[in-house]
Amino acid sequence: MATPREKRARSLEALYRLQGRGGGAIRSAALSRADRERLLAGRFLEEVMKGGYIPFGGEAAALTRHAPRPMTPLRPDTMGPWCCY
Repeated sequence: MATPREKRARSLEALYRLQGRGGGAIRSAALSRADRERLLAGRFLEEVMKGGYIPFGGEAAALTRHAPRPMTPLRPDTMGPWCCY
């Protein structure tokens, strides 16, 4: 029996093969249900519409994508001449 790590690797290989064909969006019919669910759970795919997915950078990228970003103070010397009237 395959370990969860081996199953995820198999699903990522299927995604890699699809990405090699070109095109950005992936139809749900292009992946098996098990692969699609594994990739969605690992945040390697993101559903953009019903039956349409785009590849995503995985768990680490998903965490940084939705994390709040600290605000940087705006400084007039870095904004250019249009910032100050």
